[in-house]
Amino acid sequence: MKKNITNVSVMLLAVVLLMFTGCTKKEKTFSKDGITVTLTEDFVENELVTANLYLVSTKNIFMGLKENFTDLAKSNINSNSSLNDYAEVIISVNSLTSEIKTNIEGDITLTYLVYTKTMSDKDYTFMAVFKKGAASFYMFNFACETKNYEDSEEQYFTWARTITVE
Repeated sequence: MKKNITNVSVMLLAVVLLMFTGCTKKEKTFSKDGITVTLTEDFVENELVTANLYLVSTKNIFMGLKENFTDLAKSNINSNSSLNDYAEVIISVNSLTSEIKTNIEGDITLTYLVYTKTMSDKDYTFMAVFKKGAASFYMFNFACETKNYEDSEEQYFTWARTITVE
């Protein structure tokens, strides 16, 4: 009887380990147009005219936009402008009702904002993260249905910390 209990315990432990291993999503790094981000293998690259890098999974969207300083000159944005300056232009041009926020973890500071849009009769919440490169500003949008945003926000911060730009 003791041997059967041990065998059942070992089998249950194996099933639990397999369940957790199966639930762990493998990381995958994507790079394009001077943008590199590490997400999960659930994401696939698609084309979107308004994004340099557009990745989708069943529940999340990632969009990366690169804007050269010279292209932003008409918006009074240049190499001396701050991330807040760039974010303010994004808010204004897109008529967003959002405030610029900062998230600091270790030596990584993220400048971001959160906003909501309705598309195809569904509400989506976006976290826009801003970075500055040598010759460009970058805006990265993480998005999901609003009903899932609260559960996704920490993951978005984790992914945002992996972003590197030229």
